Amino acid sequence: MICILCMVLVSGSDLSVRNLRKEVKQVLTRPELADGVWGISIYAPRREKTLLDINARVNFRPASNMKILTAYTAFQVLGASYAYPTEFAFVGEHTDGELLGDLVIAGWGDPSLSGNYVDGLETGTLIDSLIERLRTAGIRSVSGNLLTYEGSFDAELEDGSWEISDLGAYYGAAVNALAMNDAWSVLNIETDENGSARYHFVPAYVRTPFRFDLVHGDSTDLDLQRTFDGSFRITGSLASCSQSQITMAVKNPAASFANSLMSRLEQNGIQVEGSWRSIQNWPLDAKPLFTYYSEPLRLLMQTMMKISQNRYADCFAKSAAYMSSGTGSFDAFSETVKRQLEFEGLDTQGLSIRDGSGLSAQNYIRPALLVDVLNRALDTSFSHDWLVSFPVFGMDGTLKRRGNEITRGFVWAKTGYIYRARCLSGYVETMAGEPLVFSIMVNNYSCETAAVNQVQDELCSLMRRLKPPWLIADSVTSFELSQTTDKW
Repeated sequence: MICILCMVLVSGSDLSVRNLRKEVKQVLTRPELADGVWGISIYAPRREKTLLDINARVNFRPASNMKILTAYTAFQVLGASYAYPTEFAFVGEHTDGELLGDLVIAGWGDPSLSGNYVDGLETGTLIDSLIERLRTAGIRSVSGNLLTYEGSFDAELEDGSWEISDLGAYYGAAVNALAMNDAWSVLNIETDENGSARYHFVPAYVRTPFRFDLVHGDSTDLDLQRTFDGSFRITGSLASCSQSQITMAVKNPAASFANSLMSRLEQNGIQVEGSWRSIQNWPLDAKPLFTYYSEPLRLLMQTMMKISQNRYADCFAKSAAYMSSGTGSFDAFSETVKRQLEFEGLDTQGLSIRDGSGLSAQNYIRPALLVDVLNRALDTSFSHDWLVSFPVFGMDGTLKRRGNEITRGFVWAKTGYIYRARCLSGYVETMAGEPLVFSIMVNNYSCETAAVNQVQDELCSLMRRLKPPWLIADSVTSFELSQTTDKW
């Protein structure tokens, strides 16, 4: 009896389920939270019981919590080991280093042709490795054109429900099947002591049309606007001896990929005589040169989830839709998700999906559905890869600066934010070692988002303090989540 009591009376585990509910509801009575709509669901898998349900069956704008459904569907449809192919081929004759015909590149949605998320790797280095493979394949010159094929994705590069202010921003980049450098370009701007501006792109050959409309001022304050023709207008003021950086999404990523590659090929002594053309059908007489493969999905998923990379999510969405239905569109993705969840017996009533990233304000999800998906994912073949993709309180990703001494390292969750929508959904390991699955969604609040963050963090702290259930106290002293991270 004494041993059992010692196991149950875990230090800090002082909240019963009843008191947990009471404490959560008390937090939500704060005046600054009054006009926000809160949806909360907390589920205990080992008890097979919902511990708390506040508006859990009301639909909320999920923001980047949409990525939870995207990740789950991508793992189910594509598989954790899936690697994106990018195919290089030619049409014509290839003799003595000269390609008498066209160089053809087929993009199948790889979002990772970039050096932005790999330590020590630059996009230029990655592109140079592709050029070296062309050299190895015996290509020294191309007499024809550079052709690109993107048959797996539809022509809708941006969803029609995205905010105008998001278009052109790095987080609202176009979603097509062939792009480099995350479909954006980075412009560095420097001024001298007289306020005269100099600029250069990084990488130098990934460019976006723009024009300055700037004045010399005491401080630097820049604003970026995309015009209807896809170019950018940079307005505001520049201070003397200042340095600034602006990231701009590329309107036509395939054209940018092709033109940048042709420029880089020429710099490396491989001349393409013709120009770039996009083709709608893969040439039947195309002969393969080589295929470049991305890292497996399980690794790409960590980039998407931990830093909330929108373009990765939207590429995963269209890829899953294409693999499932033969149509790589957001509409097809919506049907793919609903079909998958309904097949598993989950209630999709009211579920609205406009993209894979959550950037659209027309996405709607119930907290209860997110908890159902999070719980189902624990019992899949990809559960380990799933769990390690989540940001961890106080450790990495979008949660690196969240949490306290109670929650740091014990909350695995996905953040989400668009205007007046702030969400946090994932897993908590209690101090007694019991897993909890939760979703905290709030819409239409008028207080500072930092105040909402604080409340979400407090609720995670309360979950950490939950007492273990008496009947299974001896079975919850270690939780599998703790063993999925590098920390352990």
